Amino acid sequence: MTRPALPRLAATLLAALGLTASACGSTKPAPEAASAEPPEKAPEVALKPTPPAPLDAEGWWRDAVFYEIFVRSFQDSDGDGVGDLRGVTQRLDYLADLGVKGIWLMPIQPSPSYHGYDVTDYRGVNPDYGTLADLDALVAAAKERGIGIITDFVLNHSSSEHPWFIDARSGPGATYRDYYTWAPAPIETWHRPWDGANVWHEANGSYFYGLFWSGMPDLNLENEALSRYMVESFAFWLDHGLAGFRVDAARYLFETRDGKLADLPRSIDYITQVREATRAAHPDALYVAEAWTNEDTVAKYYGDGGDAYQLAFSFDLAGAMVSAANGGSRSELVEVLRKTE
Repeated sequence: MTRPALPRLAATLLAALGLTASACGSTKPAPEAASAEPPEKAPEVALKPTPPAPLDAEGWWRDAVFYEIFVRSFQDSDGDGVGDLRGVTQRLDYLADLGVKGIWLMPIQPSPSYHGYDVTDYRGVNPDYGTLADLDALVAAAKERGIGIITDFVLNHSSSEHPWFIDARSGPGATYRDYYTWAPAPIETWHRPWDGANVWHEANGSYFYGLFWSGMPDLNLENEALSRYMVESFAFWLDHGLAGFRVDAARYLFETRDGKLADLPRSIDYITQVREATRAAHPDALYVAEAWTNEDTVAKYYGDGGDAYQLAFSFDLAGAMVSAANGGSRSELVEVLRKTE
């Protein structure tokens, strides 16, 4: 298996740390003797933002600075106390002045939770945030400034308040029963990978699989109708101008009956299939894996030759950078960077 090298990332991070250290260790030159003559007024200089470069057809994200936005708390455009999509649009010039080339919106779909990571409509916009037309306007305005917008796609699970699950929990003959994973009793070999906690939850005499908690029942992507719907949902948002997605909980999309619940090849292959299905119309779409694990495992999420995710979160690298900046071991940072190359 091969994956794209990321030398530019390593160089950029090292340069940033080096500049920080240099700035902290520099000495200030002695001030010149005060002059008896009042200083001349400095000429006023009008600062003009650098015109944005257009998004490239491919790889526009490679050198992009991304800015994460939790819409609910970012900018309220209408005074109702809740941030919204129009508020994000109002702040685009500010973000462009910062050098931002990509915006990551946390979930924007309807959800009963403040954070949005339990979706009730995969092709809708949370009414607290606005409308689909508001999103279209935001995307168009961002593109005018050379900014691509990606958003979270919560593929692993839905909300327990999704109409699918409300139907599914009614009984074995329900229309959407197979959109979720059910068992007559908890399967003893299934335990949450990071802490061994229970993953089975009772509903009307049966048990459903919910890795995170009972309010987030896991979707059964082995179901062909559901799998097809999700692929089409990726395409739906790309057709509305989004530049890509952060796939939430990417490690847990598929399971095996014997209890392997994380990092299955099928979970990675699914995104390869999504990219294949959307590539003709959207060759520049970006897919980012939220895979919280070690660097060696994260490497698998790029797929063979980079045909799965183009980017992946590196939590090991983030921790090593913070540690090194705080005076910890630099060798740990170097080792993690080597694994990203």
